[in-house]
Amino acid sequence: MAFFNRQVFGRTLSMLATTVAILSATASAQQKGTFTDKRDGKAYKTAVIDGKKWMAENMSVKTGTSWCYGDDESNCKKYGRLYAWSTAAKMACPDGWHLPTRDEWGALAKAAGGTGAYGDGGGAAGKKLKSASGWVERNGTDSYGFSALPAGFRFPDPEGAFERLGSYSFWWSVTQTADGKAYHRGLSSAANDFTEYAEKEKDRGYSVRCVEGEATESVIDVKRGSEAARQIGTFTDKRDGRKYKTAVIGGKTWMAENLNYESSCPEGDESICMQWCYGDDKSNCGKYGLLYNWHTARAVCPKGWRLPSREEWDGLVKAADGDGKALKSVLGWNENGGGTDDFGFSALPGGGRNADGSFNHVGKFGYWWTAAEGGGGGAYGRYISYAKDDVSEGYSDRGLGFSVRCLRD
Repeated sequence: MAFFNRQVFGRTLSMLATTVAILSATASAQQKGTFTDKRDGKAYKTAVIDGKKWMAENMSVKTGTSWCYGDDESNCKKYGRLYAWSTAAKMACPDGWHLPTRDEWGALAKAAGGTGAYGDGGGAAGKKLKSASGWVERNGTDSYGFSALPAGFRFPDPEGAFERLGSYSFWWSVTQTADGKAYHRGLSSAANDFTEYAEKEKDRGYSVRCVEGEATESVIDVKRGSEAARQIGTFTDKRDGRKYKTAVIGGKTWMAENLNYESSCPEGDESICMQWCYGDDKSNCGKYGLLYNWHTARAVCPKGWRLPSREEWDGLVKAADGDGKALKSVLGWNENGGGTDDFGFSALPGGGRNADGSFNHVGKFGYWWTAAEGGGGGAYGRYISYAKDDVSEGYSDRGLGFSVRCLRD
């Protein structure tokens, strides 16, 4: 009899533990409440997910640069307003709440079954966060009370078109990339992935969800070309005391001027270690830096710096969205071929030196060596033209004279 009692008691404890676990999970998924925004008296539903209290509806306070979808007030009541990023980051959330960081969105995605903080979740996270109705197809289960609705979005002016109501929704994050794009999350009726994006057009109209508590990231409205985006510094070459401007682009620190160090060639290397001022005119060195053959270029950067690889040049171009105009200096290019110098790279058209000793293309082209060599006595370089806004790759004889930009190790 005692054995039977122990068995029943054990089963009872096991069943009780299972019941408590189920109730606990359900409670965790469904910790709902409300919050009233004092600015306009609107009450919002809230949901606690993974220990964070989220608004369970899109913000609809009328402030800053924002719109109702289709300029129809009834859509604001149903879907909330669409906000430009600066308004979303600085004005949309009430006191005691903030626009979510990239990490907070990532934690939400992971808590809802995503494969990782920045993965798309393979459809699990989106399905659990979507509302149970309102999507043209693939409604969700709304497992956490987040109730994501397909609010659509607005393109920037002058087009100002509204698109994809019922099919898509995007929510701003306060976090930005190194080149000033704003991260955001999106859901679609075509799939259940909870996808992360980075948007350069921060005057698009996207939805806003707020998280309770003080912001953990400061809001800096970084626009490409602004002083905030142009992370400018200086470096002094101890070899000759010359000071160079620097620029952080795509997370890497570049010299923002062409190198102008007159190298002392190692003994025995004099025949292949060569450098020139354009046109053999010292004043051009002061303006454009020295031109180096490839052998010299790969060894001439100061300690702690190096000649960039092809891949590092690719990263620079990618950070500038492939736009050579954003890397060109504003002045100094022929026929109004200057750029916007958005990142402070200040590429100048220093021209080059030919194998026969002649110089050409000053004012029209800038040429820079990479560290990559190839067969047949050549090496890879990059060039920018006054007539185009591309950053092109070329394969040239190592004896030519090109400029050098150094990259910090």
